[in-house]
Amino acid sequence: MKPGLQTVAAACGALFLQTNASSFAGENQSSTLMKPLGEASFELGAKHVVGYFLPANGRCRLTLMIAETEGETAAPAARVMLAIEPGRGARFDSENGESLKFECESGAVAMSATRLATLAALAADD
Repeated sequence: MKPGLQTVAAACGALFLQTNASSFAGENQSSTLMKPLGEASFELGAKHVVGYFLPANGRCRLTLMIAETEGETAAPAARVMLAIEPGRGARFDSENGESLKFECESGAVAMSATRLATLAALAADD
């Protein structure tokens, strides 16, 4: 498999749809409200994530660009695109126990992006 395809496969493997926003147990660290075409940028472990969304057919069409920030040879960025129903979300997990949760607001007029720490990462800090 080509290095660029491996990056895309790894990024897609770390991203999954969440059927119930309250089903993820974690600690909210910060939240950002995203408006259509409004860019949001996050550092998440060894990854830099930049995203925006557009309302489309009553859903939030989220686009994320994910790039490695560490290492001597930078891999090409991966682009992930998702259509998320209002009231639902998607979560991107990093290898260091941090997550970004993106939720589509009612009417697909905004999205919230929330940085979370997973329970495993919180337990390691004890």
